[in-house]
Amino acid sequence: MNIDDIKKLDNLTLLKIGLSATEMLKKESTRKRHRSTEEDYDEIIETCYRELSKRREGEKNKFRRHIINLSYKKLMEMVREYVVDNPKVSSECYNEILWRRRLDELRGHVEIKTALQKLEEILSG
Repeated sequence: MNIDDIKKLDNLTLLKIGLSATEMLKKESTRKRHRSTEEDYDEIIETCYRELSKRREGEKNKFRRHIINLSYKKLMEMVREYVVDNPKVSSECYNEILWRRRLDELRGHVEIKTALQKLEEILSG
């Protein structure tokens, strides 16, 4: 199995391979085997965990984009619905509500309004 094959695996398999490679590396290092074998295991472990991290970050970003597109009402429903089952989802939704309210408050200030208008004029060219 090469590094490109590793990137095609599902998350659970990646985790299992990473853990088994870690165990194998511990056994190899106690036997004082070849250095190249240890480096191979290191590369496998590093690739597995790097790929998992990248996927996790991608999922977070996808979830974040989904939340941004929701209405206030739907966000509030999600906060209530996920408070117990998944506090992290609830927290993300709540933070989005707070962020939107803060933006609405800022847009209400005259200085901010004029600054936003100037920025829009500059951007529209």
